[in-house]
Amino acid sequence: MDKDKKSTLEDFIKSEDTEELEAENKADTLSLDEPKKKTWLIVLLTVLATLLIAGGAYVAWQSYTADKELKAEEKIENPVVEKTETPVTTPTTTEKSVYTTAPEGLNLRKEPKADAEVLAIIPIGTKLVVLETSGDWVKVEYDSKLGWVAKLYTSETNPLAYQNTTYGFGLTFPSTWGSYTVVKRDDVDAGATAYLDVFLVTTDTAIYPDGKSSMFVIGIYTPSQWATLSAGEGPKPGLLKETAKYVYTYSPSQATPEDLVALRANINDIVKTFAVL
Repeated sequence: MDKDKKSTLEDFIKSEDTEELEAENKADTLSLDEPKKKTWLIVLLTVLATLLIAGGAYVAWQSYTADKELKAEEKIENPVVEKTETPVTTPTTTEKSVYTTAPEGLNLRKEPKADAEVLAIIPIGTKLVVLETSGDWVKVEYDSKLGWVAKLYTSETNPLAYQNTTYGFGLTFPSTWGSYTVVKRDDVDAGATAYLDVFLVTTDTAIYPDGKSSMFVIGIYTPSQWATLSAGEGPKPGLLKETAKYVYTYSPSQATPEDLVALRANINDIVKTFAVL
C-alpha cells in the first residue's frame, strides 16, 4: 500500500473514531443535562404557581380592602344609631285629695280670701283634688269652676263615711245628712250591750231644745242577748249583721221633726251601707 493511501485510510479511521467519540460525548452530555432540565422545570413551575397564588392573594386583598373602605364610607354616610332601651318606670303621683266637711256646704270662692266672690257651694263629703295651696286656702275645681276653699273645712277622710272602732262597724251617709252625729246612750237596759242614736240637726227647738233629733238607733247585742230577745214576744229591731262577737240591729225613731220628715226616706239606703270593719 502506497504511502498516500495509507495516510488517507488512517485519516478516515481517525475521523470515524472522532465522530463516534463526539457522539458518545454528546450522549453523555445529554444524559447529564436531563436531570438539570427537569429540576429547572420544577423550579419554573413552582415559581409560576407561587406567582399565581400571590397574584390571587393580592387580588383578594385588594377586593377586601375596597370592600372595607366602601363599608366605612357607608357607615359614615349612614351612621348606625344604637338603640338604648329606656327603663319603664311607673310614674309616681303627688296628687292629694281632700273632702269637704262643712255640714251646710262649703263656699267655693274666686280668690283665697273670706270676702271673695262665691262661685258655688260644695256639699259636704265632696272629694276634691288639691291644685294649689296658699296659706289657709286650697285651690280646687268643682263643677267645672276653679276656685278656693278654706282649708279648715276640709279633711283627708270622708266625713260621710262613719266608722265606729269600738263596736267595729261603719255606715255611709248622703250629703243631705251632713249634720249627722252618732251618740252612744248612757242608759242601756240589761238586754243589750249598747245603743247608738244617729242625730240630725233640726230647727224645731221647741220640741228638741238641743236642736237635734234621733232619726234611728243602732243596737249592739252579744249573740246570747240576741238569742234571748229573739225568743221573746213583741216587736224586734231590724237585723243588720250577725258575727261571733256582736249582733247589729237598727230601729227608726217613732217621732221626727217636720223639717226632717223628708230625710226619713234615706234611712233604708243608709242601713244598706252597713259594714263590719
